[in-house]
Amino acid sequence: MNVNLMFKDSDFATNSELCFAYDTLKTDFELRKVLDAMSKEDEVIYASCETALFTPLKSLVDISYRQENLKDALGNSTLVRKLYQAAYDTVLTKSKMWNANLRANNLNSTVYNAVRLLELYIDNLENLRLIVDADDGIFKSEGFSNLLAQIQEEFSSEYCNKARDLLGEVRNKSGTFIEVKLGSYLQGINYTLIKKGKLSFRGFFRNVFSYTPEGGDNAGTKEMNRKYSIAINDAANALAQSADHLEAFFRQLRDEMAFYVGCLNLGDFLSSVGMEYCIPTMLPLKGFTREYTDLYDVGLVLMKKSKVDVNTFRSEDKHMYIITGVNQGGKTTFVRSMGQAQMMGQCGMLVGASSYSSSIVDGVYSHFRKEEDSTMESGKLEEELIRMNDIVENLHPGSLVFFNESFAATNEREGSEIHKQIASALVENEVEVFTVTHLVTFALNYSGKIDVEFLRAERNRNNKNVYSLIQGEPKTFSFDVEIFKSVFKDVDIKLT
Repeated sequence: MNVNLMFKDSDFATNSELCFAYDTLKTDFELRKVLDAMSKEDEVIYASCETALFTPLKSLVDISYRQENLKDALGNSTLVRKLYQAAYDTVLTKSKMWNANLRANNLNSTVYNAVRLLELYIDNLENLRLIVDADDGIFKSEGFSNLLAQIQEEFSSEYCNKARDLLGEVRNKSGTFIEVKLGSYLQGINYTLIKKGKLSFRGFFRNVFSYTPEGGDNAGTKEMNRKYSIAINDAANALAQSADHLEAFFRQLRDEMAFYVGCLNLGDFLSSVGMEYCIPTMLPLKGFTREYTDLYDVGLVLMKKSKVDVNTFRSEDKHMYIITGVNQGGKTTFVRSMGQAQMMGQCGMLVGASSYSSSIVDGVYSHFRKEEDSTMESGKLEEELIRMNDIVENLHPGSLVFFNESFAATNEREGSEIHKQIASALVENEVEVFTVTHLVTFALNYSGKIDVEFLRAERNRNNKNVYSLIQGEPKTFSFDVEIFKSVFKDVDIKLT
């Protein structure tokens, strides 16, 4: 039985290889805060959501399949949480049984342990069915509809009771019946474990031959055990394999349900502080369309535990976005919100916005300014160029790169030239670029270009930062005078 909640025709593996520089993305876009909010200290949920987030989907079919399942999860949160908890508890109970010396060191104990595990799994399979039967939720997605239908059909009361009867017969300590045939030299061959029910006809037991080794007959006891092991070998293997298959099912159910529970946790928190979220509209790969309403930095909401400023914008056929303006004006926050939305949307998660639409990208990369590090073996500019080289070696056409105050470790002229050559080369190779910069010379190189969008952080009339960006090319002057006057109010200065 397959779970297939994350992919239509394959399993979701939490040990999958993550995307390039995922730790850097996690830091630059504040995704640790997002994962912490989704997991609520549950390591299983954290692992599942982390794997999904850093193995982004590139197929509209795969994204839509997961999004439809997420819509069902949001509409039937109680059932989803119950199913996750049931699978989680089953795997945890099995682990405790294993730690309590349930390990098998011979065939007899293998049979006993497998029976114990199968009894646990049968009880919990029936529990899953009862949870589904008791819920009157409406499911429309292919993933959840198929899974719940299988649980109801395959784990009926009749099936579970029959399985318990068979396991009870195997566990019965009244004795084991073995069928054996005589070989050409009257030696026993084809030792086979047989069902006791076949021996229940009247008078049979009077004709059963039995032998019990006398006390001290170690050789006889050893030989009897050898023959018994031969007879139960096939049964032991079958029971062990059945237990392994059911364990795999419960682990898969737990891991895939964990992703949707994580989305529920995040959605509940955002709603609790009055922030809207949505399931985004993803467009075909290698497009250049972006439209969003009330987009915000989810990590900032999680940190402040309150509402934050939002951005609304639409663009089409823009290959580069240059963000300039005042310090502490929301530029980095905006870039983080864009990175979060792209990655969360492309793995089938909800997004922090009232509505969000963007093209799928081949990969997401970030190049943010780093703080000074005394352990660095090279200069800061060289370190930035090394990181940029690593990105270039891994990206492809259709990728998305975020710069945040990059190449500012040198003078304005040199930094602008470096940034221009790199950014222009990326755009020429069908890579989408977002860049936050104070390098005005760099920004003005693109003035008037139709495939470049300028966004700017502003102050209002009271000289306060607005935190929401507007469309507009960079200003060619700084705000040094305003900053000076705000600090030294009684000092009169004149520009010359």
